Amino acid sequence: MPLVSCQETVYKIGHGGVIFTLGPVSFTAEAGQVWALIGANGAGKSTLFRLLTGALFPSSGQIKIQGQVSLLPQGVSIPGKLTVTEVLDYIALLGKIGGKKERAAAVAKAIESIGLQEKAKAKVGTLSGGQHRRLVIAQALLSNPNLLLLDEPTAGLDMEQRGTVKKLIAAEAKDRVTFVSSHIVEDLVGVSTNVLHLCEGRQKYAGDVSGYLACNSEAAPDSQENPWVQAFSYWNSRQESR
Repeated sequence: MPLVSCQETVYKIGHGGVIFTLGPVSFTAEAGQVWALIGANGAGKSTLFRLLTGALFPSSGQIKIQGQVSLLPQGVSIPGKLTVTEVLDYIALLGKIGGKKERAAAVAKAIESIGLQEKAKAKVGTLSGGQHRRLVIAQALLSNPNLLLLDEPTAGLDMEQRGTVKKLIAAEAKDRVTFVSSHIVEDLVGVSTNVLHLCEGRQKYAGDVSGYLACNSEAAPDSQENPWVQAFSYWNSRQESR
């Protein structure tokens, strides 16, 4: 049974006399899959994340999710004077994760999963950019969610730091469905198993990576362009969805 299922999901919202429509969106996602959520600004990516968290309700269609959902929004800020352990313990407390012993165990597991054991008692303000981003991801992992939504998790990081975050995402993907929204194409390569491509609210593609990139051999077999960039342009230009 899939952990996440969207069936003909549509969301409509009006503002200033203009109606934006997302959908219909249809896909099923299983444990271990990492979905690249692709689309230009205004495509509906953030709206879809809000629908998946339950912050918004579909105008029509269905969304079914087995278990908990955790969202890592873009631009999360953490007080620099707190230690890594204090931050995660506070988040665990807010999330009502068991008693004191259960929280301590969950925090220790989260710190180990992001490889910051040596920084457990360090002030957040002393962390590097990559370490800070790993800590932010750890907050989202504390509740052991079945669906993990990451909005631009590598924004503002250098190449080495982005590579570390990619490895973390891949390592934590086994028992859950993960969605990664990113404008950095390189961050999707090698970690994504599936793609959901949106364009102006319309679903252009939902399926595995090989199917998404297969268009390259048909559209421009001799192109030297990045295959992900080439595929993005191809699916954006298609009138029908897949």
